[in-house]
Amino acid sequence: MEAIKLVSNSQATDLSPVKRELLEKRLKGVLKPFGSGGSVIPPRDPAAAIPLSHSQERLWFIHQMEPDTCAYNLPCALRISGELNAEALEAALNGLVERHEILRTTFTLNEGRPVQVVQAASSIPLPLIDLQEYASSERDAHLAQLVHREVQRTFKLEEWPLLRCFLFRLNEREHLFLSVTHHILSDGWSLGVFFKELEQLYHGCVRGLTPELSPLAVQYGDFAVWQQQQTQNEAFEADVRFWKEKLTGAPVSLDLPTDKARPARPGFRGEHLTLTLPEPFYQSMIDLNRDLGTTVFML
Repeated sequence: MEAIKLVSNSQATDLSPVKRELLEKRLKGVLKPFGSGGSVIPPRDPAAAIPLSHSQERLWFIHQMEPDTCAYNLPCALRISGELNAEALEAALNGLVERHEILRTTFTLNEGRPVQVVQAASSIPLPLIDLQEYASSERDAHLAQLVHREVQRTFKLEEWPLLRCFLFRLNEREHLFLSVTHHILSDGWSLGVFFKELEQLYHGCVRGLTPELSPLAVQYGDFAVWQQQQTQNEAFEADVRFWKEKLTGAPVSLDLPTDKARPARPGFRGEHLTLTLPEPFYQSMIDLNRDLGTTVFML
């Protein structure tokens, strides 16, 4: 349920004309918040080009600027203990690829604009790399080298697949499953869905049964079409006008008080810095976030 925040008359008079107009329309029920209202995402026209979602547009643009970077590769490794049927795991993986169109998607230009292209259902390999011949210490070092190599290998967004998976056999009862996707296909949340459904499909393949996965009412392409349509309304245009007004004169880059000057081109050479905060200070941050309605990350 949407939380409603009351605005006093004195607060309303302090609003800009654009914000006051939006407030009046909200109070009259003319406008609903962007992306709210329980809108149902309809199936897209299968004959029409599929646009990119807003997040995909950002990642596609970055890829045009830095096509050789692996900064937006999204790796995930899963340690598997116990008996494993490699053939069933490969079948489960391809069942997942068939189920989710986004895992069969590439990106190209159509009349000068990037679009999604869903490839026909096709299988992707699951190479099995056997490392049992190595001694324990050598095996771990060699495994780290192989994983690092695959994580660093870049993708070409116009070439399928944008998902690479590998199965490393450490011994008869220990395996490592590695998946690497480009961030334009997935994120941390969707990786959780990926592995949950992969497990369900795997158990079904091992038993020779059809897993009970609910049919997908919406594919990612349907969402992208719907999201782009949401930008073609009065509320979105008002939001754009508001932020253009608010950000007028903002600096081109954010200069933080770091110990090094910002390079002309980003190098993606990050490091870790660990700080320990006193408990009273941390609790005061939590309290401030609660009062402001923000997160610790934002603060």
